[in-house]
Amino acid sequence: MDRCYKSVPDIEKLKYHGKLLKPDIKIFVSHRIDLDSTSIIDPLYIPVRCGSTYDEREGITMLGDDTGENISKERMSFCELTVQYWAWKNIEADYYGLCHYRRYLSFSRTEYPTDAYGNVLEQFIDEETIKKYGLEGQAAEEIIGNYDLILPQAQDVSQYPEKYSSVWEQYVCAPHLHEKDLRLTLDIIKEKYPAYVEAADAYLNGTKAYMCNMYIMKKELFFQYSQWLFDILNTFKERVNMAGYSAEEIRATGHIAERLLGIFVFYQQLTNQNLSIKELQPVVFLSTGKKDGGESRLVSDFTIKPAFQSRNIPVVLSTSNKFAPFAATLIQSIIDCSSPEYNYDIICIEQELIPENKRRIKAIRKNDNVSIRIFNVKFSEFLRKSELNEYISVETYFRLFFPYLLTEYRKVLWLDCDTVVRRDISELFNTDIGNYLIGATRDYNATALLKGADPEYMRFCRDELHIDGAYSYFQAGVLLMNLHEFRQTLSFDEMLNQTQQCQYPYGDQDILNKLCVGKVHWLDNRWDVIADVQDYMSNFLQYWDPDKTYVDYQMVKRDPSIIHFAGPTKPWHSPMNAMADCFWEPCRKTPFYEIALCDMIRDMKHGVQRYEIQAEKPIFVKCEGSFFAKGFRCLKENGLKYTLLKVWSKILGRNN
Repeated sequence: MDRCYKSVPDIEKLKYHGKLLKPDIKIFVSHRIDLDSTSIIDPLYIPVRCGSTYDEREGITMLGDDTGENISKERMSFCELTVQYWAWKNIEADYYGLCHYRRYLSFSRTEYPTDAYGNVLEQFIDEETIKKYGLEGQAAEEIIGNYDLILPQAQDVSQYPEKYSSVWEQYVCAPHLHEKDLRLTLDIIKEKYPAYVEAADAYLNGTKAYMCNMYIMKKELFFQYSQWLFDILNTFKERVNMAGYSAEEIRATGHIAERLLGIFVFYQQLTNQNLSIKELQPVVFLSTGKKDGGESRLVSDFTIKPAFQSRNIPVVLSTSNKFAPFAATLIQSIIDCSSPEYNYDIICIEQELIPENKRRIKAIRKNDNVSIRIFNVKFSEFLRKSELNEYISVETYFRLFFPYLLTEYRKVLWLDCDTVVRRDISELFNTDIGNYLIGATRDYNATALLKGADPEYMRFCRDELHIDGAYSYFQAGVLLMNLHEFRQTLSFDEMLNQTQQCQYPYGDQDILNKLCVGKVHWLDNRWDVIADVQDYMSNFLQYWDPDKTYVDYQMVKRDPSIIHFAGPTKPWHSPMNAMADCFWEPCRKTPFYEIALCDMIRDMKHGVQRYEIQAEKPIFVKCEGSFFAKGFRCLKENGLKYTLLKVWSKILGRNN
């Protein structure tokens, strides 16, 4: 994307856009100093670096919050409020606003669909979206001048997926936030601003919430709010005990301010009947640009180019801290089976990897024809865990969106982290899939389900996914993706909307099957062979699909090109699980071997090994108690569907 929106350092230049804005409206946009983020050139918006006193970059022209009277050094705890303070103390305007580098208020007269948290989701800040949401002086001026206060639409937290009973509960249930801090804030309000107690109680005990410290206020109201807000926050800072708080927990001051904005608004509504308020939809942009050590950015402001100019075999996988050892094992297996005739371009997409895990992945020994790169993306901003299948990690959904990240690639190979490669993947990558969206293998498990093992899922596939026939569903653990056709056929927004339409039993795999019906090139099933733990897959297929699927599975599992450890039972739970040796062989060569080994020993000690390879062993986890007690434990760990299938398999075994 062309970078046509850059910051302008001179506020006087920002005041003019053909004519002087009347009234003088300034919306201060808080930008992070670790992100090279896109700005909107318009007199309405003034981009300001939050915590700019810590910015060590050279040649930065964007305004900073460290001039004049400021609290720039408080950025770690006050967050974007350092920008508000700077504007309050140093800038003259008729209206003051605050928003963020990726969060804006929509001035469009059109009401757009939102996610479960009230956000309008958009990918890029560009000419089209600026016009779409009225993010320009003329459109905004018509609205702002008619109101005293403009806020993001109030959200009903009881309608959030978590079903909070109050704003108070929504705060105390949030990770890294502490109820004692909110109680301290209330004590300060009672002591210094007793007139606000009624509003504080009403707001915090209600379900209506104003989120994200976003607003536009007339000058008099803004000065009143800032004086009140920073007096409370400074007193809070003096009295709070944050000993032992993490960097995220220290941000509590900024989170407290979010609740204080709502309390202030409630108080104004109680005491000023003439106050005019307008609520606007908040728009969140995914692609605003991020830089982290030169390699970690968001989608729009960087391009991932092929690592090699020729004979490039691109492989994409997503990982997390939990799965980092297994991602490393997969990478090592790719290297072990690589050919000197090709170059292997391995791209790891992540959202949370700690530096040590990044270092270990990069420390994997490789030849000159292997590149390992790690990119941080924030797809999860739009994939709240609570909106998705609770048994599937957020990272697995990244395969839906990386086609719009890798715009320089026409075709890539996607591999799940719970796979290991047993043959050179250049053979798979070089498969001609024509104009099909995807090259994939048929899912044996789904075939059985669609043949009658799960009538409910069979109906779901027919009615929701429009899958016609038991052999038309593919396994998404190994995908050869035609990115060019993907981008031509499906937009980012279309893909995003699919994640929010309904609860998909198999998450992103169901979504891809729905979108790719009739557009799949079927691969040899050796390229995605599910490990046959305790002969579960064999028994399952033999009962529900005793024809070609069962025979084919018996053949491919004897000579797999890629082994997929799908399901809850993994080789890192027990070395006795089926094909576990194929995992541990490459794992021993990685910097994660000792970590994986220690984790396995700990898991085995606590009974996480679940099902073992020996046929005479019980199906359920080894534990004391009756068949029903073991079944209950399996139900707790693996869910109802999986447990029922295991029970049925055990019954069949007894009858045999």
